[in-house]
Amino acid sequence: MDYQQSRKMGDKDFDDILKAVASDVHDDSAIEELGKALGFRLGEISTFLKTNMRYGEVTGRGTLQMLRKWQQNVRKAEERSLLRQKLIEAGLRSVADELLPETAQATSHAATPSIMGDEFDDILAKVAKAVHEEEDIEKLGLALGFRLEKIKNFVETNMRYGDNTSSCTQKMLRIWRQKVRKAEERSQLRQKLIEADLGNVADDLLPETGASQTSAQAPAQGPAEAAAQAPAQAPAQATAQAATPSIVTDLQIIALSNTFPLDKFDNLAVHLGFSLEEAQSIDEKNKDKKATKVLLMTWKRQKGGRIEELIQALINVPAPSSVLQSLLGPTTQPQTPLVPPSQDTS
Repeated sequence: MDYQQSRKMGDKDFDDILKAVASDVHDDSAIEELGKALGFRLGEISTFLKTNMRYGEVTGRGTLQMLRKWQQNVRKAEERSLLRQKLIEAGLRSVADELLPETAQATSHAATPSIMGDEFDDILAKVAKAVHEEEDIEKLGLALGFRLEKIKNFVETNMRYGDNTSSCTQKMLRIWRQKVRKAEERSQLRQKLIEADLGNVADDLLPETGASQTSAQAPAQGPAEAAAQAPAQAPAQATAQAATPSIVTDLQIIALSNTFPLDKFDNLAVHLGFSLEEAQSIDEKNKDKKATKVLLMTWKRQKGGRIEELIQALINVPAPSSVLQSLLGPTTQPQTPLVPPSQDTS
């Protein structure tokens, strides 16, 4: 067999791998992450996704086109290793291990990390199964550094086809894992679970070691304790906070959407600067508390998300005081009185 024939056979073999990848990676969010890892822009990835849905059926045509286009800019000798690397970067290690297993040389060079990686991946799978409530998944995703819009995609994919699975929660954890040093995986995941109010899951799956218990005997300080121990810094900190506009956080949006009365949705939307038509469109496309969450996410993205503006809108609605407490915390009082502007406070 001459060189040209050998190259054609090699191309065919690798194209079969590309077809298998396109077949295995079928969730839109996974395709998006793979496209980003391959270096495509979001607009290009969107086009590939639309091609997958052409003619009313879900296929892998667009994903295969994306992979073949990427292949054109890669040296032949590096195709397999680079594709494996990109799959792992996209949180698709299982696909990489199945279709592009490490060579004997690479495996022997990194035998210990591979074994540890498999063990930690089992922990990620257990975490994904343990964290099954939508609100808990959102809190964990935010603690891991994902945007609320991205987390929503993971949650919706978990519910695709009517089955509540943990596959995309596990994928979210795998994507996060790629950005963490291997020596810090366990401690970082434990910390993120605790930040997401999932300390019971952390204690069950990632119990503290003796060293970390010793270093953490003193309880963590909350904002109130820290403020009590540093009274001299409080005026300067308050001045700095007043000078810098506060932006509502995604966690605050979740808390607010869980307590805001649904019958005041249209009123809140108008006070946030949306038209009644826009409010009704958001309400029709979402259910119950999700509509408030989407409204606030859209407001934050389009209008900046200044917490002072949100407080004023809630005052104008007017919203119950419990809603303000969910936004600011029970010990925090808004600088503006919690009364509608039409009432006389004199």
